[in-house]
Amino acid sequence: MIKRNLVVFDWDGTIENSIFHIISSMKGAARDLGLDEPLENDIRNIIGLSLRDAMQILFPNLQELEIESLIKHYRVGYRMVQEMECNLFENVEATLKAMKDSNYLLAIATGKSRDGLDRSLRLSGLADIIDMSITGDETASKPNPQMLVELINHFDVYPTAALMVGDSKYDLEMAQNVPMASIGVTYGVHERCTLIKHSPIACVDNFEEIQFHVDRYFAEKTK
Repeated sequence: MIKRNLVVFDWDGTIENSIFHIISSMKGAARDLGLDEPLENDIRNIIGLSLRDAMQILFPNLQELEIESLIKHYRVGYRMVQEMECNLFENVEATLKAMKDSNYLLAIATGKSRDGLDRSLRLSGLADIIDMSITGDETASKPNPQMLVELINHFDVYPTAALMVGDSKYDLEMAQNVPMASIGVTYGVHERCTLIKHSPIACVDNFEEIQFHVDRYFAEKTK
């Protein structure tokens, strides 16, 4: 049996255009608890981490119970705005379907919770396209490589037969820590100048460009 190649995607800022929802929900949770709102750039910079790690960076002086309360308020606020508006980036659905038709294994590695990702998959209509997913509350947070290691082991592929796609330095650093190849997308939270520090095989400005670089990478591996 010929083994298939695995492409792993981040979710927020890579597949779903959720950055504004995350920022507004984080600010709203802070207001609910009477805390100073974190700066927008500071919130953008933690997108990709697990929610608990993100909260501890943004609110370093809070105790554990306060962090728990903040997480609960954030999740309530985020769920409300997402149910009203769940937007994928341009060309996501068509590109993922084309990659599925090309026999790639497709997976998600995200800092979202399992409940949050399952809701996103349901609202976006992508649940049937994705072969497997792993979330920030199921294993170690990015940039720890454990998410990718578990996916590679599950599908029984070598790291050279897998590739990570993400919009944040945490995604690409996680891939480096395996090590495995990566592609950065420039329309999310981190700019090209930040992404290229982690040696992606390419940086793309549009989701539909991804398959070209994925095809080329795996074709070169089989020469």
